[in-house]
Amino acid sequence: MDRYIKLLIGDLEEICHQPIPLPYLEIPPEMQDFPEVAEFEIGPTKPISEWIGMDTKKFPGKQFLKHEQMDKLSLAMLKAFQTINVAIDLPENLPSEAKYDLLLSSWNNPVPYLSGPGFHLDFCTGDCDSCQISKYCKCHEKIDPEDVKENGT
Repeated sequence: MDRYIKLLIGDLEEICHQPIPLPYLEIPPEMQDFPEVAEFEIGPTKPISEWIGMDTKKFPGKQFLKHEQMDKLSLAMLKAFQTINVAIDLPENLPSEAKYDLLLSSWNNPVPYLSGPGFHLDFCTGDCDSCQISKYCKCHEKIDPEDVKENGT
């Protein structure tokens, strides 16, 4: 499996070093002064698997991987998202399996490809009961009463 993981990561890196052509957008006159807004509002969205041309079927199931392999694949997947200017913030203490699962499950979720930074893929729903990153999410952090007194909030 190590050899396959190495080849898969190599393929991802090669794809990420090639320019991905932006789709042509005809910007409406009322948006001419704000092309980045037009790009976000009317630009196409599609899964990263289509933007970069790598289907999820190429990624092995987590049951076949060691934690180190999941970490390496997750890092390569995060770089692929960066290639299309999609920012992803994951908690540092998120276990390897959970990180790999989240990234793999989001591989087929539609995202825009923006010419500049600006799209952020967030896994937190804001509802602690339905949050995808569970106990590792910031929404599960308890508010310290001392912080409320100090900040006046």
